[in-house]
Amino acid sequence: MSAMMIVCASPMWAQDKYCTSYEEYKSDVWHDLPSLSAEQRSADKKAWWGGGDCKFTCGNDSIDEALKKNSFMIVHDSLMFINMHNLRLDNARFGNGFVRAYRFKDGKSVIFQQQRIGNASGKEISTAMMFGIIGGFAAANSLKKYPVCYLLSDSVSERKGKLQVEFLDVKKMEEMLHDHADMLKLFNSVKKKREREHAKNVLDICERLGWVKQ
Repeated sequence: MSAMMIVCASPMWAQDKYCTSYEEYKSDVWHDLPSLSAEQRSADKKAWWGGGDCKFTCGNDSIDEALKKNSFMIVHDSLMFINMHNLRLDNARFGNGFVRAYRFKDGKSVIFQQQRIGNASGKEISTAMMFGIIGGFAAANSLKKYPVCYLLSDSVSERKGKLQVEFLDVKKMEEMLHDHADMLKLFNSVKKKREREHAKNVLDICERLGWVKQ
């Protein structure tokens, strides 16, 4: 069934909804969200503090706070957005806010793009910060220009109540593409590692294989 058919056929996409956990997401358990609105976060905030592209509000302070901290996924205008608040890459935080997310392969896993954090960012931030605020800002903006992809799946663990995600780096992509020689060759045709791991390249390969779904 195509991604478009899934969107049109499933009643859960008829209005804005949310789920509170990865388990609810996998079980297709959703809760209605009336009067939901989205607000884009500024580029400066994302550069310095990380986090998602937008935040969601309902005009009710208690509900808004619950969405910020306790929701797992929000469906708005038939698009999925995953909450960064409770996601981790090892011990590194993504920050707050939501980013566009996609069902991946089996429909239970989730793929999303975000700037490099923690081990995925290498030594770029720490090295740049040695040169003061200007170096730190330049490094943050550099990372923002080269977003990468992260994967949340059943193979990823939960640690201290936080969901652990995987960085789809070159090694992980080569592992996933082991049985797809043509796609592996296309992926590795991008010579520079940073550009090979760029979200645009990773998502292009995954879309060609039909792994990315709405």
